[in-house]
Amino acid sequence: MAIWLDLDQLGEYLRVPKSTLYRLAQQGRLPGHKVGRAWRFDQNEVDEWIKTGGTKPGVSVHEASNRATTQKPDTSS
Repeated sequence: MAIWLDLDQLGEYLRVPKSTLYRLAQQGRLPGHKVGRAWRFDQNEVDEWIKTGGTKPGVSVHEASNRATTQKPDTSS
């Protein structure tokens, strides 16, 4: 059975500021589900996210590392 946490509970659980969690959720970098105007987080999904080094579910740490290092620098300046 899923344990659902709101933003306050998740902040306490991870000991991370709510503003950081909100920003990560908005960017799609933290697994979360928007219900109306409120964010809800499945504790199991968040635990898996932490175990994979903060990557999206289904993306291995190795894949995420490769993506970060193979991105081309922005030369549009």
